[in-house]
Amino acid sequence: MLENALEFIKDFEASQIVTIEEIGLDRAYTFSVLTAEIVFCLSYLKSKGINVISDVKGMKPEEVYIYHREIIKENYSLVRASDLGHFLMRFKSNPNPYGPTAFTNEDDFLGYEIGSIKSLEEL
Repeated sequence: MLENALEFIKDFEASQIVTIEEIGLDRAYTFSVLTAEIVFCLSYLKSKGINVISDVKGMKPEEVYIYHREIIKENYSLVRASDLGHFLMRFKSNPNPYGPTAFTNEDDFLGYEIGSIKSLEEL
């Protein structure tokens, strides 16, 4: 997976902002820029023989949503934050400028106004 990730980003500069279209995905169904999480996700799936970028080429957004849900359900597991022991969930993108940007317990995180799934069936 890491070898795939390094190959994927080898032509980008360290501080370069890469649009999602530059890697062959459509802004209609994903973030507008390439993130580390997207690189790792695509690289992990590629190491399992799944090439998401070529698979979704030409799909309509509704088809991509169905494809995405199935790929996630078949290749990932959801781990409860409480199973990780002590943790700090930190994020930058709270749409509420006065809301928290971190949580230290699962109940607060799951109960916050930004919805979070509790199972992969909720995808």
